[in-house]
Amino acid sequence: MSDRERVLAALRLAGSRGLHSHSIRRQGLSGHPSERCKELERQGYSIRREREYVNGRNGTRFFLEGEPPKAGVGISVGVPSPQGMVEAPSLPACADADSGESASGAVGTASDAPPRLFTPPAQSAITHPEAA
Repeated sequence: MSDRERVLAALRLAGSRGLHSHSIRRQGLSGHPSERCKELERQGYSIRREREYVNGRNGTRFFLEGEPPKAGVGISVGVPSPQGMVEAPSLPACADADSGESASGAVGTASDAPPRLFTPPAQSAITHPEAA
């Protein structure tokens, strides 16, 4: 697996928390996180950067915000952005098992949920020392 693929997998696992450049280096995913993210952007991924200081050292937190559209897929997921990106899909609201009411207040059953398009990846043993 290449550095780029490892960084992409870690960004997907990090979700809305994002992934700090110090963490990417410490985990041995890549010695040059900014370059790996630039490569991913050239491949069509949308990555947001935020400058962040950790333990008195400056760095960057990276957030995966969108993935390139899948070639040959007959359905559209999300909303295309001006660059032709497909935004990362949001998770559906969970239904309350007792009332049948979702977190958004809508009443429905589990059968109202759309079919899964993919199987979520298994949880990784990657830990984030900043969160501890």
